[in-house]
Amino acid sequence: MPTPEAFFLHKLVTASRRREEDKRAKDLDQCAVIAPKLDRERLDHVCRSVKFSFKTWSAIRSSCELISFPPQLLGLKG
Repeated sequence: MPTPEAFFLHKLVTASRRREEDKRAKDLDQCAVIAPKLDRERLDHVCRSVKFSFKTWSAIRSSCELISFPPQLLGLKG
């Protein structure tokens, strides 16, 4: 079972790749619900341990904006 922080990051990526609007919205809703419960240290650790392309990080930033989550908490510049 993934940590909430890994699940959150996974759902941000998944949402950005969805073609179906209702599934994208569901992924983003899940992110919005879990976001306040994330441990910032663990989130930082998860973000540092993954290797994503610039394009994927840009998609993650876009997903963050859609749920009003500060991308700075993922190590991204706002």
